[in-house]
Amino acid sequence: MFNRVGPGAASRPARPALPTSPLGGAASFEKRDINRDGVLTGTEKLGLDKFDGNKDGKITKEEFLEGNKAELSSILGRIRERQNPQFSARDINADGILSGTETKGIEHYDSDKDGKISKGEFAQGRKADAAAARDKALEVEFAVRDINEDGVLSGNEIRTDRTNNELKYDTDKNGEISKSEFMEGKRKRADDLIASLGEEFNRIFKRPALGPALGPDPEPVGAGGGGGGGRVTVR
Repeated sequence: MFNRVGPGAASRPARPALPTSPLGGAASFEKRDINRDGVLTGTEKLGLDKFDGNKDGKITKEEFLEGNKAELSSILGRIRERQNPQFSARDINADGILSGTETKGIEHYDSDKDGKISKGEFAQGRKADAAAARDKALEVEFAVRDINEDGVLSGNEIRTDRTNNELKYDTDKNGEISKSEFMEGKRKRADDLIASLGEEFNRIFKRPALGPALGPDPEPVGAGGGGGGGRVTVR
């Protein structure tokens, strides 16, 4: 059998493919609006019925853009949940707030003392706990390194290897590193390392900087899950 092709078939225009994602802003709306009448109807609004705010069977450009914003907000919300599983694990009744027994052991996260812990308070509390754990680890390291127990690092107590020359921590250039200089230098080194890793990630994956929209900073490796008892050592 041979397939016969009608004489007008070759000149029939191909049906434009609709965007697969409901996102994309005004450009996506224009691609969907095949008949260029300024609204999405019929197959043009396939999968977008939830964007039809007034339920008139048509989706205006304004409704489409509002739906875009809601969809993006929902996606970012799901990303935040994945980034903060510890909060979700505590939030037994899934109301987005920690209260009652859900706050056990982390009552100090309640910065406004209203008896509840919001996601923002939880993130800040964990960040503070991680910083406290890091500082405690640095204090222990300083004590171990201060062999003659004179309260400063000097001589061979200071590391001067190629990858980590600690002489740069000596901000007053007196040839010694005080405890405060040591801790501040170590903190800055850790922060610079985290920042450079983030920049490299964004460069490789060409990811735009979304900032705090994605939620709290990732927890430093070794930070405790509840009361901040984890140990973080920066070398």
